[in-house]
Amino acid sequence: MVILSRKPLIVSLTMRGFSVALLDTISRKSYPEIEQILRQMAKPMVLEKRVIDKSVQQPGLNGTFPSSGAAGSLVIELATVADSFTPWGSNPARRDRELRSFWPTEPILASALYSIAIRNAAFSWTLEGPPSTVEAVQHLLHTADLGAGWQSFIVKIATDLFSQDNGAFIEIIRESDSPTSAILGLGHLDAGKCRRTGDPEFPVNYWDRKGVIHKMAWYQVAPLTEFPSPIESMNGMQLCAVSRVLRAAQYLRDVSVYQNEKVSGNNPTAIHLVSGISTSAITDAMEQHKLNQAQKGMTRWIVPLVLASLDPTATVTTAQIDLKTLPDGFDIEEAMKWYINQLALGFGADYQDFAPLPGGNLGSSSQSRILHQKSRGKGPAFFMKMLEYSFNFQGLIPSNVTFSYDEQDNEGKTEEAEMAAVWGETLDEHVASEILTPDAARQIMLDLGLMSQEVFDSLQDGSDITPDIVAPDDERAEKRRNTRRRRKKKPKKGEPGYTAKAIETPSDFAEEERLEAEEVFAQELEQALALTFTDAKKLIGRKALIPFGSKNPNDLLTNPEFWETFRTRMVLVGMKNARTGALAAAQFNLDLGLAVDMDLVNEAVLDFSRRYSNEWWQQLSQTTRSNLNKAVVSWQESGLGRRGLPSLVDAIEPMFSKSRAQLIAANESTLIFDQGNLLAHKSAGITTEEWQTVRDARVDDICRPLDGQQFPIDSGPRPVTGTHIGCRCARLPVGTDDNAIGGR
Repeated sequence: MVILSRKPLIVSLTMRGFSVALLDTISRKSYPEIEQILRQMAKPMVLEKRVIDKSVQQPGLNGTFPSSGAAGSLVIELATVADSFTPWGSNPARRDRELRSFWPTEPILASALYSIAIRNAAFSWTLEGPPSTVEAVQHLLHTADLGAGWQSFIVKIATDLFSQDNGAFIEIIRESDSPTSAILGLGHLDAGKCRRTGDPEFPVNYWDRKGVIHKMAWYQVAPLTEFPSPIESMNGMQLCAVSRVLRAAQYLRDVSVYQNEKVSGNNPTAIHLVSGISTSAITDAMEQHKLNQAQKGMTRWIVPLVLASLDPTATVTTAQIDLKTLPDGFDIEEAMKWYINQLALGFGADYQDFAPLPGGNLGSSSQSRILHQKSRGKGPAFFMKMLEYSFNFQGLIPSNVTFSYDEQDNEGKTEEAEMAAVWGETLDEHVASEILTPDAARQIMLDLGLMSQEVFDSLQDGSDITPDIVAPDDERAEKRRNTRRRRKKKPKKGEPGYTAKAIETPSDFAEEERLEAEEVFAQELEQALALTFTDAKKLIGRKALIPFGSKNPNDLLTNPEFWETFRTRMVLVGMKNARTGALAAAQFNLDLGLAVDMDLVNEAVLDFSRRYSNEWWQQLSQTTRSNLNKAVVSWQESGLGRRGLPSLVDAIEPMFSKSRAQLIAANESTLIFDQGNLLAHKSAGITTEEWQTVRDARVDDICRPLDGQQFPIDSGPRPVTGTHIGCRCARLPVGTDDNAIGGR
């Protein structure tokens, strides 16, 4: 037997939870390392120690058992009426301790909670995003709850969510105390040790095992509730499922205890009033009978006591008083039926989630489909939506990865398919009757989600005339924006507008982000240059220069006020765009899944933007002075001066033009983004980068040979500074597998 790739095999089998016995067929003699392979398979996924170190949760002491009772050292003796519980809202912490002590004592409620918790933990899910980032997030989820795993994590979350008015709490374990710091892991926080503060900045205080209070910031914890209270003073607490069914649960528990106490034990089942025999004889016989029963181990069912009269001729009469019968009219089946119905309502589930559908007033089994359709948006769907929202919109995973549940509603999909067929037939009729054109019909199908953007682009001659996106509540709008971007069908060879670029594969490493930054930079630079050009025109209109043959045309080059104003404008524009561009590049790398420490990057970007703006101004001012000097000299020497000042204005205008602003912005944006990438890569521990060109017809002979080459992070050419003006290349981070991350 040949193992083509041992490492992937081990990972695959371990991830899927297969037995080690699956490899018994592999010859141990043929593969001496088989013992090591089996030992590796028996190990759980590796959880880095720093995850535990960064968590607020404290490990338990070796050799110690959990404290007595689920609520801690305080033992609560509960009465059997709902009114004995702390009223909801008066002392939430005490009430939650009482709820924790109660639900394990009611077996049907405990079983219902178990069924809901394991059902939620068994839902399958999918991650969508860049491969390297998805791999990292998958590892993060499978090692959740300090390495216990996804199922343990969700079971604990669901148990607290449905049994505690305080709700459930997810700990977001980060590298450092910062909202931009990399996420190392996710954990479950004991709801009994969490207190809601009502402060949006620090919403939760957590008490660890040692009694230390941790103020949890909004980026360190994600509180969850399924039925939050609108009362402001409750700070977002809820009326949990156990609270909603509490009275019904206590009633059934009381009945169960009553029934157990009444019908079990070695007490007599009835009292018989007997005449014709002495009381002492009856008592002695009963004691002897109970002793015989105890010796036989019969404590639940007692054999009837039969006692004969000592006087055969005496008339014996009896009257019976039953002691072990349930109250008249009590129907345990009917009570259980309504109790299950109450549990289904309280947990937002179907009746058949807890028991088979009965006949009678609650309906028949034929109603199952109707109940399923009515409950499609109830408990399971709500739990999925809540988790999807937390992961996709509350910063639990990188923004370029989407978490979604895979549970498919087959009946719902069938209904959607039927509706799509109706739309298809309707549009087909409209096209056949020439009410709509084929292009219009395809546009409608795209807007309704009946056709993908890729199919639309391949069929449609024009562009998407309704580029607005429709973002669902469980998917990031950016993802939809990227797939519904305005894009015209690329012209084919021989068609108007065809260029070689139209058939090339473009780079996608932060290209959109860089172009957006370039556009903003160009607009602000154009405005600053236009204001400076206005100042220049005023300056050359001074009386000293009005005589066209003036001997002092260089006053424009030496006026300190003009150049100081010019410098201030340029430095502000350069500093602002250097900071925003470099941070955009760093954020892009963070979204790729790199462990970028944004605190360090922020400090480095501030320093870079200051240095960059001053250095950039020095180069810009030198170039501008030189070109202005050439323009003035040319204006004088060519005789333009004799034709008037308008000619001088025309001569210097290119120095302050829109085209120059765009050229500078394009060049500097590449340089700034490269610096942002470099800072992010160093922060994330990247040691190697790979060169990537834009891969279009404009790539020149300097950059083309560099495409795909890898360099140590501090070596090799950098875009612009190591290549040429107008360079559009990038250096991509290289992962541990020696493959570039984020590019094509």
